This record gives sequence, structure tokens and C-alpha cells, in this order.
Amino acid sequence: MRFAFASLLVLTTAAGCAATTEDASPIEGEESELRAACTLGAGCPDALKVFAATTLQSVPRVEARDDVTVDFGGNPEWMAEPFASGTTRKLVNDGKGRVVLTGSADGTAPIVVDDFLLVEVLAESGQVLAKGTVNATGALVDGTAPSSLASGATWGGPGKGWSYNQVDITSLLPTDKKPFRIRVSAFDITSFATTTDVYVKTVALAPPP
Repeated sequence: MRFAFASLLVLTTAAGCAATTEDASPIEGEESELRAACTLGAGCPDALKVFAATTLQSVPRVEARDDVTVDFGGNPEWMAEPFASGTTRKLVNDGKGRVVLTGSADGTAPIVVDDFLLVEVLAESGQVLAKGTVNATGALVDGTAPSSLASGATWGGPGKGWSYNQVDITSLLPTDKKPFRIRVSAFDITSFATTTDVYVKTVALAPPP
């Protein structure tokens, strides 16, 4: 697994900041408005922040999700450790635009991660409707490999992680106009862990040629 070996190569890194989790998007308004579903590309803001940038030199291995495993170091069921996670408010997809993950609200900053991201689409009941990964080769959720959401990452070197431009997650989203939430979690295999800010952003469809 490419990401795991890079983590082991990291010997020194800048002092990390405490992990941060934001479950609500940074939207001004009444609590009742946040509980109501908004439509991506219409009633929703263009960008919803899922969680803030986090860098840790070492991740305490105390909160592993036993349903998320990777094939690492000869152990096919090595548990990955979540170190940053967030869930959006309720959303509705009208299918009129692309929905991407990006590192900034304006969509210009890439996502940088070490080791990987897990993206899950949740029904109002909490049931997982769809899932995908960014930079996770060999990861399983409940014994099943999620779809890979991005390719062509740029490796920044030890302690820098993998960089992705906008990661398209449109294929994961339901189109039946029922409310759902998007949960994004950053996972570490061993040693150094980092992620940038992560936003869910709606991008207009490209015009036909």
C-alpha cells in the first residue's frame, strides 16, 4: 500500500495541532434552518465545510472503527485509525451540478491527505447508502472495497501527503430527492497523519460542446 509505506518513512515533522471535528457546516442561520434539508446547487451554500485541517505526528490508536480495515504489513485486517471526521447538514441532490470535495471554499485549493479519506453517504436513518475512498488501496469497509473516487495523486514527499485537485463524489449521491448527509473521515495507518480542510462544493455542469 503506497500510503502506509510513506507514513513509515516520516521521521520528523512540524509540531501537530489538535484534531478538529465539525459536524455542522459553517452556515449562519437558525438551528431550525440547519435541521432542514437544502438542495445542492440551489438552496445550499456553494461550499459546506466538513472538517478543519489536522496534522498529527502520532495518532492515538484508541478510536479505530472495527469495520474499516486495510491490508498492511502482512495483516489483511489491520485497523485504520480515524483522526478527523465531519458530517454535513441534510442535503438533497437535484442532479443539476457536479458535487466535489475540495480543500477550500472557492474550490481552488487541493485536498492533501495522509493516509486516506473515506466518504460515506448516509440516509436520514443513518444507513450507509454509498461509500468511496480517496488514496486508499486495499481498504475494506465491512469486508467490501469501496469505490475509488480519485486517481493521479501528486506525492509531496515525506510528511507532505498526497495531493488531489477536486474529487468528484457525484456518483455516490442519491438522485431520488430524499434527504441525505455526507460524512467524510480521514484515516491513518501508522505514524504521521495529515489532512487539509475538506469542503463539499457544488460545481456547475460543463456546457455541452
